[in-house]
Amino acid sequence: MRSAGFLVFVILSLIELRTSSSADDTLEFQKTLPPPVMVWALKGHNVELPCDVSLPTPEDRINMILWFKDTTGIPFYSLDARDSELYKAEQMAVSRWYFKFTKSTGGKLMIANVLESDKGVYRCRIDFSDSPTRNFRVQLSLVDPPESIFVMDSQGVEVHNVAGPYFEGYDLQLSCTVKGGRPKPSVSWWMNGTKIDDFTEQVFQDQSTNRLLIPVVTRDLWQAVVECRASSTPSIPAQIKTIQLDVYLKPLTIKIVQSGSRELSVGRSHQIQCESVGSVPAANITWFLDGDTIKHSFVTVMDGTERTVSNLTLQVDAHDHGKELTCRAENSRMYAPAITHSIRLNVTYPPILSVKPVSIMDLDQIREGDDLQLNCKVDANPPIRYINWYHGSQVISTTSEVRHQDHRRLFLTNLNASSSGEYVCVASNSEGVSRSVPYNLKLLHTPECAPGTYSTMIGALRHETVEVKCAVKSNPESGVKFSWTYNNSRETLPIPGSRVSSDGLTSSVQYTPITESDFGTLACWASNQIGKQRVPCLCILFKPKHPTLLPTVPSTTKRPSSPAALVMTAASSSTSLWRSATQRTPLIMKWIPLPMQSFPNSSTIKTQMVVLPLYTESATMRPSLVWTRWIRTIPMTCTCLL
Repeated sequence: MRSAGFLVFVILSLIELRTSSSADDTLEFQKTLPPPVMVWALKGHNVELPCDVSLPTPEDRINMILWFKDTTGIPFYSLDARDSELYKAEQMAVSRWYFKFTKSTGGKLMIANVLESDKGVYRCRIDFSDSPTRNFRVQLSLVDPPESIFVMDSQGVEVHNVAGPYFEGYDLQLSCTVKGGRPKPSVSWWMNGTKIDDFTEQVFQDQSTNRLLIPVVTRDLWQAVVECRASSTPSIPAQIKTIQLDVYLKPLTIKIVQSGSRELSVGRSHQIQCESVGSVPAANITWFLDGDTIKHSFVTVMDGTERTVSNLTLQVDAHDHGKELTCRAENSRMYAPAITHSIRLNVTYPPILSVKPVSIMDLDQIREGDDLQLNCKVDANPPIRYINWYHGSQVISTTSEVRHQDHRRLFLTNLNASSSGEYVCVASNSEGVSRSVPYNLKLLHTPECAPGTYSTMIGALRHETVEVKCAVKSNPESGVKFSWTYNNSRETLPIPGSRVSSDGLTSSVQYTPITESDFGTLACWASNQIGKQRVPCLCILFKPKHPTLLPTVPSTTKRPSSPAALVMTAASSSTSLWRSATQRTPLIMKWIPLPMQSFPNSSTIKTQMVVLPLYTESATMRPSLVWTRWIRTIPMTCTCLL
C-alpha cells in the first residue's frame, strides 16, 4: 500500500509540474537562455552535471530543482524542497541519477554508467521562494578516445619502448602523434611527473602532434622515462605512451691505483688497477707504456653503475724505469674525446754494470809502462752500496761506500805484462749483487816466458843430441824473433841460427854436448816490435847419474780382501816405472805404465814415486812384486814380498 501511494504522489506531482512550468519551458523560451556549459563524459563512466544553486539573496530559499533533457517539457528528475531543507529534500527514485548538494561544491547531478543515449542538452531549473526561476544549461557530449598514439624519432622511425641511443652533449628529438579522438586531444610530454612540453600542432585534420626537442642531452637523462600524454578533457584520464631513453655517457674520471709499494721490483708480477667512472656503456680501457699498447688486461664492469675497472698484471725490467704508464678510457660508441691518467714507473733492479776505459789514447796501443783508468759504469735503482774490482779471480780494489764518480774508477799505473787479462767490477744494492761483463785488457808488451817454462832441466849424455824448446807469450803475437845463447861457468856464447827453429811463439834448438864443459845453461831470448825480452827462458843441461832404487814400504797392514799400498821410489830423469807380479799374486795384472809423482830430491836430479793399491784373498798368501826401471838399456829391478 505504501509503494502504491508513493507512485500516485509522483504522478500527481508530474501533472502539477507540467501544468505549472509549461509556460517557461517552451522552445522559444529555451532559445533565450545562455549557451550551455560543455561537459564531456566517457561512455561507461560516471559524470557530474553542474547546476548553479546559489541563492540570489540570503533571505531567499530553493523550493524545487527540476532537470530536463533536450527540448522536452517534462522533467526526468526533480527535487522538492518546499517543506524541508534542500539537503533533506526528497528525491525521485531514479536508478542512474542522483543529485548531490554541498555548500562547497554546489549542486551536481550525478549520472552513473553513461550511455550513448545520455548525450544531449540538459537544463537545470531552480525555483526560489521569492526570486525568479533560474535556468542553467549543460551540454553533455561523449568522448571518443584516440584511435592510436605513436612516437617517432628524428629519422621517422617509430619508437615502441626504448628511444635512442642519444649521446651526451648532443640533441634529442621525439615526436608524439595522436590520431582521432573527440574532442581533439591535447598532446604533451612529461618526465618524472613534470610537464616539459605541451605545444600541440595540427598536422592533419584527424591528427595532433607534439614535437619534443631537448637541445643538449645531459647526464640526468640516463635511464630517464618520458611520457607522451593524449588528453581530451581534464576529467577523462589521459592516454599515455611511455618511452625509455637510452643515453650514452662520456667517462668523467679516470685514475690508476697501484696496490702495495709504489716501487716495482724487476722479476716480479705487479697488480695495477685503473678505474674509470661515468661511461655508459662501459668504457673501453687501454694501457700504454711510453706510447706502446699493453695487451692482456682484465676488465670488470660494475653492474648498475657507471664504474669500469681494468686490472693489469705488469712485469717490468730495468729499461722500464722512468717510463710513463698511461691508462686511457673512452666510450667507443659515441663521439667524445678519451680521458687519460699517467704515472711514472719507479722500477727497482740490481746494478747493471759495464767496464769502460777512461782514456784519450788509442786503446790498441796501450803498452808496458802506460797508465790506465777503468770506469765501472753503473745503472742501478736504488743506488749501489759498494764496488769491488777483480783482476781475474783476484780482488784488487774494494770501495765500501760509493759517493762520487771517482769511487767507481780503477787506477792502473806502470802497466806490465801481468796487467793483461780480464777486469770485472762487482756492485750491489738492495735488489741484488751484479758482475760486469769482463773487460779484457790486451797490453802491448815484450815477450816473456810462457807459464811453467821459466827454467827447465834436461839430462843428456856426451855426443847425444837433444832438442831444447822455448815458449813465450807476446802481444803482439806476430813478428816474434828468437835467439839462443849458451852459458857455462866460464863464458856465454851465441848459438848459431842454423841450429834454431822458430814457429810463432815457440822456438827449439838442437844441441849436442861433446865435452864436460858443454854442459851448462841454454838461454832463449825473444823480441817483438815493443822490445826485447827482459828475462830469458833457461834450460839447464846436465849429465845424468845412474838412479838409486829405494826400498818399497808397505803403507798399511795387510788383511784379507783389503787394499795395501806399496810405495816405490826411484831416481831418474824422465822415464816411467813398470811393475810385474809373481804367479802367487791373487790378482794378475798386466804390464802397464803407472803415473808418477815427481818431487825435487836435489838440484840436479828428480825422484819419482808410484803408489800402487794391492789386494790379497787371504792372509797366508804373500804375493811378490817385481818393479823394473830402465835407464837406457840397463834395467833396474826391485822385488817386494808382501
